[in-house]
Amino acid sequence: MKIAAILFVVLITLITPYIAQSTNDTLYHYYSNGKVSVKIHPWNNDKRTLELFDLYGNLTFHTEDVRSHYSIFNQLHFHANGAVSKIEESTNPGASLYHYTAIMTFSTTNQPEIRTNHQWPCTVAEQLESRTPWFWNKNTGQWVKQEVVIETNFPER
Repeated sequence: MKIAAILFVVLITLITPYIAQSTNDTLYHYYSNGKVSVKIHPWNNDKRTLELFDLYGNLTFHTEDVRSHYSIFNQLHFHANGAVSKIEESTNPGASLYHYTAIMTFSTTNQPEIRTNHQWPCTVAEQLESRTPWFWNKNTGQWVKQEVVIETNFPER
């Protein structure tokens, strides 16, 4: 039985080179090359910060989990190389009847790409609005809503 347990641990270690490791309550996820991909700080005053890094160790994105009179939780999904592929951010504003979800996608180097926002319950107009994507602006470090340009006819001369 001990041999099976040891083989299981060795197998898991070989299959997932970017296994999450914890140091002093800080959780790290690694790229397949051994560099830090995600750093999740410990809980402090009902909040914790999640930081994403590129292959050179530069911070590309950060967000936080909150468990207070309102709650925000982030579920991370990963690419095969250890980078974050998607974050599902779930927000419950406490005594509200509404629930909000944001789905953010990332490149294979943890660069933010697209965000969509959803609200439940919602009207038909709000459901259509949630289909409008937001794109990451590298210069400002913020999400920018896609602009819809409506074509107009110009009078002929």
